[in-house]
Amino acid sequence: MKYLYSGRSDSLRWDHRGLKMLLFRAYYTFCRSSSRVAFPRKVFVRTNNSLLYPLFRAVVAILLIFVRIPAIALAQDTLRLTLEEAIERGLAYSPALRNQQLAIDLADGALDKLKARKAPVVGAGADLRTNIVLPVTIIPGAAFSNQGQNEGDRKIRFGTTFNISGAVEVNYALLDPTLGADRQVAEAERTLQGTLFEAQRQQQKLIIAEAWYNVFLQQESARLADEKLRRAKVLQEINQIRETAGTALPADLLRNQLDVDNAAAAFEQTLNQLVLSRQTLAYRLGLPLNTTIGVADIPAPDMSLPEQVTPTTAQRWEIVEQQQRMALAELEVRQIEDRYKPGLDLYGNAAVQHLSNDFAVWNNWFPLVYAGVQTKIPVFDGQLKRREQEIARIQGLIARQNLERWQSDIAYETATAKTAMQNAVVQWKTAQGNLATATRLFELEKARYAGGKLLYSALVDAEYSLREAENNALTAWYDYLLAKVRWERATGRL
Repeated sequence: MKYLYSGRSDSLRWDHRGLKMLLFRAYYTFCRSSSRVAFPRKVFVRTNNSLLYPLFRAVVAILLIFVRIPAIALAQDTLRLTLEEAIERGLAYSPALRNQQLAIDLADGALDKLKARKAPVVGAGADLRTNIVLPVTIIPGAAFSNQGQNEGDRKIRFGTTFNISGAVEVNYALLDPTLGADRQVAEAERTLQGTLFEAQRQQQKLIIAEAWYNVFLQQESARLADEKLRRAKVLQEINQIRETAGTALPADLLRNQLDVDNAAAAFEQTLNQLVLSRQTLAYRLGLPLNTTIGVADIPAPDMSLPEQVTPTTAQRWEIVEQQQRMALAELEVRQIEDRYKPGLDLYGNAAVQHLSNDFAVWNNWFPLVYAGVQTKIPVFDGQLKRREQEIARIQGLIARQNLERWQSDIAYETATAKTAMQNAVVQWKTAQGNLATATRLFELEKARYAGGKLLYSALVDAEYSLREAENNALTAWYDYLLAKVRWERATGRL
């Protein structure tokens, strides 16, 4: 049995109209075969048989109740989301935002790492060594003889068989010329990563909103396609009555059947588009792709126009990002400059050493303690400093040009989004008037056709005008909502 889609309730329901018509046809066949009643000229059968007709209506009512039961179950499986709920789910799932949060954590780690540079660095070490072969040297005998004596040369062995040593050393930067600049660069990097997070968050909001509105569009399109199919079947019922009365043309019956088939095919296509839109939204929200999502609390088209906003003063994270990149480039130039300033380090060492040939560790220990101050002054670097600073300045120029480009892009986005909203308002007002007129015209033409006072082709033209008016109204509504969310994105209000 065929499924139909209801855009208002966002559920699937059984097409009970076809079942009702089938049951009425069965009742009509039974009445004709019994030769007791004549076929009525209305869809709802009336008969003089007071026993059969109430029984027949009871059977029809029971069947219609049962065929509606699957609709209730299917409606409960639909995940209904407001725009705010969809955005909240999408932001919580977004892999891009999670990665950017990790980048923020890395920047925080780099900033905490700089705090350790002000603390003294203490190290300790120990060494146990055995000298298997000790070095030997020869000292001339004259070094040991008195004047006038002649002594022979002597062999001297240096070191002992066993050597144990331990030491503790301390280093402390009394003057670190790059610490201040490094901290400022790290803080600027942390702020920049936070700005990139907000920019991606705003972009994700726009993507999710567009996907949500697309589900709304396809949901309403399916509802309109359902209405088109329903109207085609109503006309088919009228033609069947006229055929029984002998007033319908064979060509009209064929055209009507063709319209029903086309409307059914169009309805199936809209359902497929609805499934695609739901899959896209489910992908953005991190849900299984087979999740049946329905939009909830669809905003009424108030068709209000936004106030005038100067794009350059609007809060856009892309503008803030480029401004921070320019400031970061200046800090990097200063950082490179500070690297070539002299620093001052304090260092000290306390050690103890054991020397023996028999591993007598209880004696022969000798201490060693020293302390000092050290500095380094760069003299020549092959123009490395100048080249690194030039690279940083070029990065600042790139950020400045990107800032100017973004200001131009934002002005364009804001203007085009507002113009699109204005066009949608005009289209909506026109479509609303046309829809009311087309609806009245179709009802009048349908009554005239049912009375045999109008050709079927004229009725089809009226139905086509009604269908176009419905589609135009929906398109204007969707265009307005989409233009509005893009305007909010352009002005930094999303």
